[in-house]
Amino acid sequence: AIEQHKIPTNYLEDEEQLQKLIENGNFSKMYALFEKRTKESVKSNTTEGIWIKYNQGNKEEAIKLSKSLDGKNTGWCTAGESTAINQVCGPYSNAPKGGDFYVYYTKDKNGEYANPRIAIRMNGKDSIGEIRGILEHQNLEESMISILEKKLISMNLSPEEISEQFKIIDGLKELSEIIDKTELKKSLSKDEIVNLYTKKYGFGWQNDPRVEKIQEKRNIVNDIKNIDNNDDKAKVIIKYFEKFPNDYRFDDYNLLLSIIKQDMDFIANLNPSNTIYYEKIAFEAVKSNGYAIRYINKTDVNNYDALALEAVKRSNGYAIRYINKTDVSDYDAFALEAVKSNGSAIRYINKTDVNNYDALAPEAVKRSDGIAIQYINKTDVNNYDALALEAVKRSNGIAIQYINKEDVEDYDTLVHEAVKNNEYAIKYINKTDVEDYDTLALEAVKSNEYAIEYINKTDVEDYDTLALEAVKSNGYAIQYINKTDVKDYDTLALEAVKSNEDAINYIKPNLVSNYLELLTITIKKGNFENLKLISTDEFKQQESDIFNAMSSAENILIKYIQDNTDSIEESEMISYCEELKQLHPDYEKYINFVDQMQNKLLEAFRNNKNNLEETSGRAR
Repeated sequence: AIEQHKIPTNYLEDEEQLQKLIENGNFSKMYALFEKRTKESVKSNTTEGIWIKYNQGNKEEAIKLSKSLDGKNTGWCTAGESTAINQVCGPYSNAPKGGDFYVYYTKDKNGEYANPRIAIRMNGKDSIGEIRGILEHQNLEESMISILEKKLISMNLSPEEISEQFKIIDGLKELSEIIDKTELKKSLSKDEIVNLYTKKYGFGWQNDPRVEKIQEKRNIVNDIKNIDNNDDKAKVIIKYFEKFPNDYRFDDYNLLLSIIKQDMDFIANLNPSNTIYYEKIAFEAVKSNGYAIRYINKTDVNNYDALALEAVKRSNGYAIRYINKTDVSDYDAFALEAVKSNGSAIRYINKTDVNNYDALAPEAVKRSDGIAIQYINKTDVNNYDALALEAVKRSNGIAIQYINKEDVEDYDTLVHEAVKNNEYAIKYINKTDVEDYDTLALEAVKSNEYAIEYINKTDVEDYDTLALEAVKSNGYAIQYINKTDVKDYDTLALEAVKSNEDAINYIKPNLVSNYLELLTITIKKGNFENLKLISTDEFKQQESDIFNAMSSAENILIKYIQDNTDSIEESEMISYCEELKQLHPDYEKYINFVDQMQNKLLEAFRNNKNNLEETSGRAR
């Protein structure tokens, strides 16, 4: 039996914090929280025990699960009641409906199976979410490996799932062999050395604690010598660089190159005096990523100018932010190169650091399609007005969002230029900043009806006229117009559907009093599928208008068939009509109409096909 422990006060105090961690998916912090909860350690040399299953969706069992872990110092977040419920009943991580939960218990000091040693949390019933033990970082005890193996084999898991879990188990067995060899002072194979330093062992959320302990007993410098592959060596050096002596020599250029290719930031750790290839490898680092220049001091290389120039080119100009004016011979040239690479790089260039800022600024605007204007202060250039106008033109109007009215003499000219280039620029223009916002808004809508989306009713005197202009140009614009913003939404909706019958998809039935009229218009244009938007009762109430519309649409379909006979099959027309019948399958009059329409369509198709064949025969 599982002993029912009282939940400690500190569990309850952490409950609110724990729930937040669950909601945010911050599982590493959850585990850290529980590893701090130390009440009663599970200290047992016995392995004999029992598996207990807590069934998915059973809240009562989830609570029992939580209480069975109370004070056991497992570090499992499942010890919290809310977490246990989420894990078993859902939602939790990749298990929206929770999942089964298995725990392996061995005997406690009272002889009861109450000491948890292994946890298997399922996503549902046949997919493993995680496996945890009670060692540091929730790793599995070595004595529990064979017990877990047998359990996994007995479970209803896919071959892929079994294979995935057994790879971890095989890794733990390999780790045990490495430990035994080290203790017996036996040599490790090259693969074992690489794995010891680069592989993640165990089921825990961090490496098996035995890995670090065994690494401490070994000499990493000697181990590196026994690894032939430079890529493998590089992985070890990058990960454990702090373990190497301060005077460790890096005089193998190919190894350094492999390190830099894997981690450009390694140049920050490399002591120039510890290699004869520092300048050469610094160039490789910069070639890999221009931002590496931030780790390289001028005094550590012979040709910093060349290195800095390469950095600017490789970083799309942005590396200029890491280059000091005093460290290069011609900072103006570097700044110009940066701006030519990317106009927005001017954000990292101070006017006081260059002699030619007035030449740089126009170049930046040109190279950035106007967007760089946001990084240029009016007081830093002689002719900001001309620069702003150029930015608006080059940015297709979008740069207007970065220009303050107070910074230019004629803001109205700028905004009209912006809207002329791009009607969507209206979204970046405040009514209070221009003299005639109404004219500007109308200009925007006439250029592109969708601009209505960015115009507030309260900003113009006659929003109704604007809205009507928009939907007449393209009915789709109705989607951006609220009923409460216009006086006659019914008329507006009607104009929208007349302009584009598909606009019906953006009109909710409860917003208009003439919805059936709107539908009838779309049907008349051949959109029979829109019949699904009305109920059979509504259809019957307006059947005369709707059937008339369908009759008109027949002619559209017949014309289409006549124009496309070569690319249409009879079966397609029959299938289409059958689908239409399913829209109102219990309305006999409608079914009869569709049957008659199908006959007319087939007749038109066959007649036209015969005519085409006769014409073709005469031509031969």
